Amino acid sequence: MKHNILILSILTIVCPVLLYGQSSRFTIKAYLDSAHLIMGRQTDIKIEVLGPVDSTSSVTSIDSMWKKIELVSLGDVKITDMGNGQSQLTQNVTVQAFEPGLYSVPAFMFIQGGDTVISSRPALKVLPVEADSLNGFENVVSVNDDNIPLIDLSAMSWIWWTILVIILLAVIGIIIYKYYKKGNIQLPLKSVAKPVPPYELAMIQLNQLKEEHLWERGADKLYHTKLTDILRTYLQGRFGLNAMEMTSSQILNALRTDGILPELYSRMNSVLSVADFVKFAKLKPTREENESSFNTVVKFVEDTKPVEVSETTSDSNTVNPNTNTPEEK
Repeated sequence: MKHNILILSILTIVCPVLLYGQSSRFTIKAYLDSAHLIMGRQTDIKIEVLGPVDSTSSVTSIDSMWKKIELVSLGDVKITDMGNGQSQLTQNVTVQAFEPGLYSVPAFMFIQGGDTVISSRPALKVLPVEADSLNGFENVVSVNDDNIPLIDLSAMSWIWWTILVIILLAVIGIIIYKYYKKGNIQLPLKSVAKPVPPYELAMIQLNQLKEEHLWERGADKLYHTKLTDILRTYLQGRFGLNAMEMTSSQILNALRTDGILPELYSRMNSVLSVADFVKFAKLKPTREENESSFNTVVKFVEDTKPVEVSETTSDSNTVNPNTNTPEEK
């Protein structure tokens, strides 16, 4: 490692001399505004090239990566005609350092056509910042200072903002409570959907079942399951039976206990028996059995619907002409 460093140091000293001898038409010089720099501040490196300089020339740094010294910006290249075929190229390079120490600035290379010259490496000493001098320290800037936040989001400021928001919410809550207590504010009432009467619900569901044409498409089991579910729902809403959790025999016994007419009981027995055979014994019902079960349920719902009590006898016996009975045809 030490051997490599020694070779690089010798080449740094010897190469400019050799190149200068080969390209005596040009001279390049790089020097600092000041050899001392306080940590964090910026300084300029002045680059001057003298010779027959034209617009095809360029100046670049030999080192591709600057380490302890950071390159901040490159100034514009200026070419001044000095007369007698000579011109002077000048350029300023702004650098900055954040670690104290003695550093060698990377060399610069001037290239024009087949001519190449290399500058010397000026030394730069970076001085540490003393704690007592921080109040008067003005020229310290970061390398990237474009995204400095306008608001200090430190831990303490965040806590104070949180406390302020809590206080505001508490005040708003107290104001709303006082107005509500005095009756100045009426909270919106939640609309409650009016329950559909068991008779109307059953007729709607029966019409929907009829439109599905399940048994016509061979879905006999699904057809009778939906039909008996409609019946069970109606029995629960109309008579208060927990029909959805009862077997067919339990439903029939409950209807008999409630004193249902023998004719209606016989109809229910027929519908529930056919449904049980289709669902559990895989019976294939006929067209007549499917239509009969549907019409029987419709008839049962019609015969057991609540009778509206009106002021006159004629009104109580009036049948609504707009009620459509979904009978199978």
